[in-house]
Amino acid sequence: MEETFIQFELLSEDDDGSVQIGITSSNSIYSSNEDCYLWPMELQNFGRELKSFPKSRDQEVIFQNGVESKDHYSFILLRAFVYSSNGRSALEVKMNSNKTNELKRIANYCIQCEIASLNRLGQELVNWDIVKEKVFKFEFPRAG
Repeated sequence: MEETFIQFELLSEDDDGSVQIGITSSNSIYSSNEDCYLWPMELQNFGRELKSFPKSRDQEVIFQNGVESKDHYSFILLRAFVYSSNGRSALEVKMNSNKTNELKRIANYCIQCEIASLNRLGQELVNWDIVKEKVFKFEFPRAG
C-alpha cells in the first residue's frame, strides 16, 4: 500500500531570509510536487492555524503561495476543511507549475484524514526548524 503524506524540503536559502522549498504529497492514488519561494514564517503560521483547527464546522485553514497565472512562478494551495457532520476532514492539495505546453503540470486532489492528524501536522510544522532539518515529512494515518 502506498503512503499518504506531505513533505516539505528546503531547496535553497536567500540572504534576505526567504527560502525555496519543494512540497511533495500523495493521497496514495495521486501524487504531486512543486516548489515555491516563501518566508519560513508562512509555514509556521499555517501550522499554528492547523493546531487549533477547526474552531467551527465551516472553518478552512489555507496556505497559498503564488497565483494560477503564466505570469507567476508557480501556484500551491493547501486547504484543510471538514467535509461531514461527523468531523471527517481533508487536506486539499492543488499545484500548478504555471508552465505551458510540454512543461505544464497541474494537480488537484484531497488527502482524507482525521482532524487530529491535521492538528499534529500543524504542531510539527510549527516545531520544524527549516534550516537545521532540511526535510520534514508527515505521514497521514489511514482515515477510517
